[in-house]
Amino acid sequence: MKAIFIIFRMLFISNVVFIIVASTIPSTGISVWHFDKVGHFCAYCSLSVLLFFAFKSIKTRTIAFLFSIALGCILEWIQSYIPGREMSIYDEIANVIGLLCGAIIYRYFKDSIILVLSKLAKKGER
Repeated sequence: MKAIFIIFRMLFISNVVFIIVASTIPSTGISVWHFDKVGHFCAYCSLSVLLFFAFKSIKTRTIAFLFSIALGCILEWIQSYIPGREMSIYDEIANVIGLLCGAIIYRYFKDSIILVLSKLAKKGER
């Protein structure tokens, strides 16, 4: 069971790296407002689900959750200095809503997700 925590931690870190890279690449295209917000929501929702699976203690989860909120704020501020990007409070709102929805998904679907993952692991052992 310890190996699964390591895998989720690696996925969590990978998601953080993806968010940082995606947020700091200069934009050359035209952004469609609602698709941009959906992207923010999905990135931070998945980050939240991963952090709840990756860390066991409430203290560590709380720190990682607050880190995720801070990450979104800092990246939004950094975007104001990147060509073709701009800081947006609406992006940060989408980030926080994504984090909260991820926590809700974990809370209500954790057992189902674990069941699916264990079935996939057993299938892979064959």
